[in-house]
Amino acid sequence: MTYQLHLTGIVQGVGFRPMVYVLAKKNEINGTVSNSAEGVVIQFNAKEEAAHHFYKSILLNLPSNSKVTHHQLTEIKSQAFSSFEIIESTTSGTTSVMLSPDFAMCPSCREELHNPSNRRFQYPFITCTQCGPRYSIMQQLPYDRSNTSMNEFEMCEACVSEYAMASDRRFYSQTNSCHLCGMKMSLHLSTTIIESPREIIPAAIQLLQEGKTVAVKGIGGYLLLCDATNERAISQLRNRKHRPTKPFAVLYPNLLQLKNDVRLRKEEEDAVQSVEAPIVIVSLKTKPLTEIQTKVIAPGLQSIGVMLPYAPLLELLAFQFQKPLIATSANISNSPIIYQDDEAIQSLFGVADALLVHNRAIVIPQDDSVVRFTDSGRRIVIRRARGMSPSYFGSSPTPENILAMGTQLKSTIALQHAECFYLSQYIGDLESADTEKNYQTILNHLLTVTSARPELILADLHPDYTSTRIGQHNASISTIPIVQIQHHEAHLAAVLSENNLLEESDPILGVVWDGIGLGSDLHHWGGEFFRWRENEFSRVAHLSYFPLLLGDKMAREPRLSSLAITHIDYIHLLEKKFTPHEWKIYTAALQTESAKCSSMGRLFDAIAAWCGFCGKATYEGEAALLLEEAAKDFIQSQKTEYFHSYPVQVHGDTIDTPFLIMQVIKDVRQGIDPCEIAARFHCTLVQLIKTIAEQHQLKSIAFSGGVFQNALLVGLIENHLSKEFNLFFHQQLSPNDECISFGQLAHWKVTNTKRLSSKYAFVSK
Repeated sequence: MTYQLHLTGIVQGVGFRPMVYVLAKKNEINGTVSNSAEGVVIQFNAKEEAAHHFYKSILLNLPSNSKVTHHQLTEIKSQAFSSFEIIESTTSGTTSVMLSPDFAMCPSCREELHNPSNRRFQYPFITCTQCGPRYSIMQQLPYDRSNTSMNEFEMCEACVSEYAMASDRRFYSQTNSCHLCGMKMSLHLSTTIIESPREIIPAAIQLLQEGKTVAVKGIGGYLLLCDATNERAISQLRNRKHRPTKPFAVLYPNLLQLKNDVRLRKEEEDAVQSVEAPIVIVSLKTKPLTEIQTKVIAPGLQSIGVMLPYAPLLELLAFQFQKPLIATSANISNSPIIYQDDEAIQSLFGVADALLVHNRAIVIPQDDSVVRFTDSGRRIVIRRARGMSPSYFGSSPTPENILAMGTQLKSTIALQHAECFYLSQYIGDLESADTEKNYQTILNHLLTVTSARPELILADLHPDYTSTRIGQHNASISTIPIVQIQHHEAHLAAVLSENNLLEESDPILGVVWDGIGLGSDLHHWGGEFFRWRENEFSRVAHLSYFPLLLGDKMAREPRLSSLAITHIDYIHLLEKKFTPHEWKIYTAALQTESAKCSSMGRLFDAIAAWCGFCGKATYEGEAALLLEEAAKDFIQSQKTEYFHSYPVQVHGDTIDTPFLIMQVIKDVRQGIDPCEIAARFHCTLVQLIKTIAEQHQLKSIAFSGGVFQNALLVGLIENHLSKEFNLFFHQQLSPNDECISFGQLAHWKVTNTKRLSSKYAFVSK
């Protein structure tokens, strides 16, 4: 009998066909295996019992980086096979395979990289079936060398031999290459170019030792590297990037050196060594042993983002430098990561002293992913990008082809196609032409690779968002509907879907706290409580409205938030935070400002300003981060468990924000330690959640929004509410606006029966 086994999921670019081939030979099975637009297809001859044994053995021996979402064995028309072969991929059918992310260098390749007797000794682009670039070099599907930017490099005889040998780790490895046939590097200096392979790495190391900055072409874009123990080098990089205080990530050469500087819990150690290899935010030791310049790396903070080398080129640089390196995206602040060589050479001189370039094209740009952990070990994704995107697993998609445009800040794109979810990497804030261009590039690439033809477009309710405007344009030229979905409902839908709660019959309290998003009443929301029940989102409580003073400027200057929220009787106490001219202008604007908001993010800013931590922010979230750091320091300094909150007043569905601020002002005026005020504010938020949940008699609570990137707050919620309530947080997704595009898909899934007549919707054909 002849059988066909069809498997979908992440089954391409992970060594799946080689694994099947080896098992077929072991089980004396004749047939074929191939990649297709729909996944992996295996056709083979066997008796029924042997067929099911082969089927089971495949599922029990999956490659480590694979993830099978669907598998089906069927009997087909009889065919004759005389052996088992890996055959040419097919492109017919609807694309329904998941896209493999980029994988960090595996231990076997790392060992070969440092082995003088290995033919790939110090080869900066060593890979195998279990590691190396995938998504970043993918031009189209199926995943074959010819469909990636590796198509420019023809394998030499030795590489072809490995590629064809079933017992070799590089059997059918699509990225296989070596010194002889692979990528070539060059080091661009201001007046010369070094092209000798033996000179490039030593020359780059010498520049770093001299306190210079080197831009290095990584997996998803260029990185800027400099000596993390050299204060002058770091300060110079800050000046060149126009990045005065935003923390830098640090690349360590090995785990041992990393442990000399930071406190690593098991979850953090596992994460930093994982195949995703994200930046992990960890606590510094009191006295780091490597002499890293923490005060200029992460000003005002006792934590830093760290990572280990995830690409062989970074491994060679870090290994030979033998000290920690600053590793930050090669861009000017608020611009997207640079990934194309021509642009890098044109734009990065002046920021970097040299550029380390190679000739493998990056097809799609990606930043490094970022995660952090609570004290209990709960992972919080801060940025979902390289190693994590673009596929998503969890909720069951519906059959429709739907494109979700996401939102303005921390933008992402989500696509539901052929019963698969594709969720793009973090793209950035759509505030510049360069980021908008990247957004369009990633959108076009996703649609091209999947061959998707959306039947519906989903966008944010805000009419002026770039993502909404692009969605409306695409809907118009494709003559398909566009539906706009309220920002915070999309947030809640995302976390509900991620936890498989959208079909839950019992009501759930949704806590959505972030900066701002346009509400259905046309005010700007951000401190919201919803009740989710029977496919309906009901707003049950929110922070009282206060003026959205001077628009985006308010988000950049926490002192404006304190001015906007503070009761009129106490405003005069803020005058010293402004010049006389500013005071005159801003207090006048306060009287005339018509835009209102209920933003929890701005409340954090206001508290931080009152406590003296941050009056003007130099990067997004700075005030909240400093407030969290201060609160954490105070709580950890206490000999007994600390949990003291301010009184909160709730009138109907409105939380009295000025009343809360008044309690803070009283403590400030009495000279209470600002760190204690910060701690008490965090505890107050936990108590507020409990109060609203009890008022509405809800036992399950789901959390979303950028405020829940705050590991201290999440930890306090877990510690003080988990015994009384069922708590649900994001797992694969970030709680910030990155999850909005996925939330738009989830929202549509459960509300589409009445969506077209809803007051939230704008539909055009």
